[in-house]
Amino acid sequence: MFDLKGMLALVTGSSRGIGKAIAVKLCEAGADIIVHGRKESPRLLETAKELRKYGGRVFVEHADTSDPEQIAQMFERIREKHGRLDVLVNNAAVLSRQPFLELPYEEWDRIMETNARGYFLCSQFAAKLMRERKQGRIINISSISQFEAAPGRIHYCASKAAIGMLTKGLALELAEYGITANEVLPGSIHTDFNDDVL
Repeated sequence: MFDLKGMLALVTGSSRGIGKAIAVKLCEAGADIIVHGRKESPRLLETAKELRKYGGRVFVEHADTSDPEQIAQMFERIREKHGRLDVLVNNAAVLSRQPFLELPYEEWDRIMETNARGYFLCSQFAAKLMRERKQGRIINISSISQFEAAPGRIHYCASKAAIGMLTKGLALELAEYGITANEVLPGSIHTDFNDDVL
């Protein structure tokens, strides 16, 4: 296991599912963790309580990552409380299933606002914090859906494809500041995110 002692990591969408599992592994490696949810909820607080058993410091943040103002406010709080951020894991995402010919543009926008714009904005705010220390790690949780189209998920697949190119661009532009950017592309993993089809 790698050693992340002394590192501070924010994992968006970490109150449950894949994000929670990532937060657990980072905690096991010794990192201090900022767990995040769309809003403060009993589930988010329970996740924070569970993570504290690993011995590191655990902090709680909430922001709707489809809302630019809430994202800005969250990162300002992180700056004020911690003055830094070493690792950002962009994981918070939304999914829906609708045939293309019946897909309203409002639903296209809703998916893109969280899955693409949310990753962009969180990465930008995080990179500004990381740049000050000339080091940082940005990890984007995308999906195999960025390469594999699926009926009823054209908007979701397109949002994940956007994450792929965003990550490549981040890696290219942020390298000079000692910041790396990578993505992880899971296939179907059974969480409550996709209970309805699995």
